[in-house]
Amino acid sequence: SPTMGPTPCTGMTIMVNVQTDNYPGETEWILTNQWTGLPEATSSLMSEKNTMHSTPLCIPEAQYSFFITDSYGDGMCCNYGNGGYKVMMNGDMMID
Repeated sequence: SPTMGPTPCTGMTIMVNVQTDNYPGETEWILTNQWTGLPEATSSLMSEKNTMHSTPLCIPEAQYSFFITDSYGDGMCCNYGNGGYKVMMNGDMMID
């Protein structure tokens, strides 16, 4: 029988791209649904330094807040690697 393709997203398509610095374990993010106050998605452990970590999401239509932290407090750039992040929604850049 034929293989079924991926199920199309019926909500919002979000892509979270995080470029880690030299200390990737210090970086975490959370995407919170502002209508419910509940987390919609959170980062998994990022252990590869100086690496792009991409997380594709299909989430319900709502308003969201994106919060990213560096637990050590020295940021993601520039003395300890050139980390950064971008968030895209339905193919459009929302946070850069």
